[in-house]
Amino acid sequence: MKSYAEHFKSYRRDVSEKARQYASGLMQAGSRKNIYAISEVVPDTDNRNLQQFITHSKWSAREVLDHVARDADELIGDGSAAALILDESGFAKQGKMSVGASRQYLGRLGKVDNGQVAVFGVLAKGRFATAIDTRLYLPKEWTDDAQRCNKAGIPESERVFKTKNQLALEIVERASNWDKLRMLASSF
Repeated sequence: MKSYAEHFKSYRRDVSEKARQYASGLMQAGSRKNIYAISEVVPDTDNRNLQQFITHSKWSAREVLDHVARDADELIGDGSAAALILDESGFAKQGKMSVGASRQYLGRLGKVDNGQVAVFGVLAKGRFATAIDTRLYLPKEWTDDAQRCNKAGIPESERVFKTKNQLALEIVERASNWDKLRMLASSF
């Protein structure tokens, strides 16, 4: 996380330690990946501080993903031996407050249920693979409901309905910005 700390600092606040704690918790909290489970397994964490980090900290997920993509491109990007894998995955959710949650097909469950769906871009080469991009799918019932989007804090620029195929194309287009991935993405 040290090389990523720059993304979690603003002129007055440094939340890089909270970012490290949250990332550590996601990797070890078991099947329940929530703030309470993370605060139980990561030493010196407090669920209120982690929730504050997730809800109110001013850091850019896009900048972090782009940094990961640049590092992955440098380490395993190779237009002749690497692959950009695109796939969607669904996550079951209870309730309707999680952004994008609705009744929709969740491939992981093999059925229609309440949940979120995202499209992922993974760079793979041999036995190495890492996620380099992700796009949350917002069903039309979300993009058509300005009040719901306001309440969830969805930026206006993201309130446009896009199919999962359109989201996958955005991932390919973004991948074409990285040096070694440019060759790979151009083959699409």
